[in-house]
Amino acid sequence: MAAMDDLKKELGKLGFVKFEDNTKFRVFVYVPKSDRVQELERIVKELSKFGAQRDTSSAGLKAGGSLGVVSFTKSSFEGLQIAVKPDSSKDLTTDEQESLAAYYIAAKMKNPNTDYSLDDFGALPVESKFTPTELFMKASKGWVKSSTLIGDRIYRTYGRFNFVICQRSRSSFVKNISDAANALLKKAGKNIGLDKWNPADIWMVNPRMLSTDFSQFESIHDLNSFLYDKFKEKMIIGVSLKQVSRVAKAEVYNFKSGHKPVVFNNLNLGKTSFTASIDAFVNYNNGSSVVFRSFKPTADISGEIQGRYAQGGKVGFGALREIMAECVTGATITKNTDILSEFNRGQNAYVEKLYNRAKKIDNRVKSIKKEAFKKAIFDKKAKLEPYIVSKTQALEVVETLTKAKKSDVECAVGKMISYASSSTDVSSVFVKVSNP
Repeated sequence: MAAMDDLKKELGKLGFVKFEDNTKFRVFVYVPKSDRVQELERIVKELSKFGAQRDTSSAGLKAGGSLGVVSFTKSSFEGLQIAVKPDSSKDLTTDEQESLAAYYIAAKMKNPNTDYSLDDFGALPVESKFTPTELFMKASKGWVKSSTLIGDRIYRTYGRFNFVICQRSRSSFVKNISDAANALLKKAGKNIGLDKWNPADIWMVNPRMLSTDFSQFESIHDLNSFLYDKFKEKMIIGVSLKQVSRVAKAEVYNFKSGHKPVVFNNLNLGKTSFTASIDAFVNYNNGSSVVFRSFKPTADISGEIQGRYAQGGKVGFGALREIMAECVTGATITKNTDILSEFNRGQNAYVEKLYNRAKKIDNRVKSIKKEAFKKAIFDKKAKLEPYIVSKTQALEVVETLTKAKKSDVECAVGKMISYASSSTDVSSVFVKVSNP
């Protein structure tokens, strides 16, 4: 198709080299994952003379994924589309991403007028096994931009203080504080990951604090109190890093302020219908929710926060069961292996029982005949077992919360938010840098 060939030539002029024909009318352009938004916007700008425009309609999102597609009007390319897809082959590893940001922060603190050229990255107070040169050679435009925005943002608040930027790949400070926290969490009987205590990806540490003896602390609360004091003094600051694209926002967690109180609104067993979804929702604070579902086939469910706090943060199955039991007497969620065992002993009987349970709390199920319900379930075929696990566990959560007092529901949701945002009763102060 001549028009498509011409379009590819125009893309080639912009420096794109990796294409894939998706249909006769749509081409996929592959770029590093971190560059997708930036490159999509560049395509629209550079090809505007051909009527290029961003299409994020439902059809555009279906064709191109979460970013939509570039479409054309009033030119020889009318009817063609471009979708930007992630090519992860050049992406930095997590340690490299964090180290790159560390160097940018240190470069800005050393020279507030830096243009972040490689000449400004010599002899910086950064602890990492990666050198600035090797990171520069590998980093995509998206990670360079993100690190620049992070460096600028951190400097605005902490630029007048003296720090060594420590990243775990080669930092005795990070190892020592992590080992101490792990031991003290176990001593306190807390079965949580280190990131739920403090999700710092880098630590900004005054040189005098690098040799801190963390064995002196008798409890996790002692350690947290120490970090709280050193945070106030701007001597030790843990920083959680998210990739940013336009503006970097810095928020302090677990320091003097708490979350907005949870006010329960309602719950449901799937936004569309019980049979068409594997999830359930608890809605609160007029716009926020917790969605419960399996995130891998036949895996135990997790809770994912959707709202102002901990957006996208998850509460794993073990923590979810503990939180439910803490807030609602007798609450329990059946393990996936036990669900599959019962299901495979008698699939027909299991689905009938699911129907009888669901229609007690979901009016949409009441309007469905049992045989129609069963057919909708068994028609899932290869997706049947993943559906059964996720929907059964989601149903158990909703059954429990339906019978619970409003205050107990709000207790559970509040604890889930705290866990997902690393703001538990044993979490320590940190700064999160992310998109607004």
